[in-house]
Amino acid sequence: MVRTLPCMVTLLLASCAPREGVPIFEEPTAVALQPLATAVLNDVRAARASMAVLDRDRHLQHAEASLERLNEYYLPLLDAKDRAYQACRLYYADPGSVGRELEEIEKLLTSIITARGRRVEASMEPAFELLTEARVSMDAGSSAAPKHLHDLARRLSYMLLKGELIL
Repeated sequence: MVRTLPCMVTLLLASCAPREGVPIFEEPTAVALQPLATAVLNDVRAARASMAVLDRDRHLQHAEASLERLNEYYLPLLDAKDRAYQACRLYYADPGSVGRELEEIEKLLTSIITARGRRVEASMEPAFELLTEARVSMDAGSSAAPKHLHDLARRLSYMLLKGELIL
């Protein structure tokens, strides 16, 4: 028994090693940027309210609009994309956590529509469809769940690249 114990520990540790093709976990990064973007947006609005020079006002309006796009579209979408890829990784390590990530993704996508209005609603529809497919396949325990999660993550990445065309 004493000789087999080290072998059993080695086998147990080997079985815990990351599987090939399953990346290491990382925290979503966009969440840390959102308060900064909000603060900058508020500062620009305050500066704009206190200035009277037309040329400066035009530039500040442009900066404010850019920050609004960053705060209302790019950062939430980046967070949603990070969470979608996290859900792909969690599928293999902790499938029960995938549902929470999908809920957060839905909240983020909904916040984009709320902030940006009807202009972005149609472009968000494919992401919501893929989100629904991922949820259904997870609930059913389907073997297609990883593919649906990955499709959602890729769609959100594509939407980030296509951002200015959508906005």
